Amino acid sequence: MPIKHPTPPPKPGVVNTTVDAIREIRALLAAHYPIIWITSHEEHRVIRALNTAVKGLPTYANCDLVPWSVTKGFVKKTDANTGYETGDGTTILADALQKIAESGETRPQIYVLRDIADFVSPDSTQVDVIRAFRDLAALLVHKRNAKIVCISPSVSLH
Repeated sequence: MPIKHPTPPPKPGVVNTTVDAIREIRALLAAHYPIIWITSHEEHRVIRALNTAVKGLPTYANCDLVPWSVTKGFVKKTDANTGYETGDGTTILADALQKIAESGETRPQIYVLRDIADFVSPDSTQVDVIRAFRDLAALLVHKRNAKIVCISPSVSLH
């Protein structure tokens, strides 16, 4: 009879499957971290996992996921005919961070910021963006209805 070895638990911060990703995202949201950084080349899979994760948390079950990119700004919707995302034009990161900070939205919001690693890397010369990001993190600790999820293929923070 073969000996069955239990599967070791995943190491903290290491996600191997979509189920692990959903579990990790739920734990981070439930812990009220204001900013969650997910390192992945697969944005669409991360966003799908995020959508699934929030449905399992009462606080975020009816939240809006609000993606942002440097090319489109905050994405309002996906065109049903073409499948293309329609952005609001807020393509400057500092403006996007300001918009999040000033949001008076009462429903829970999760802002999904894509590809911002270069803006907050140690080599960045955009100190205003770095400062705005830090200020926003401090604000979101007290503003429990808004969180930021950053998705980037790599990360090297200031």
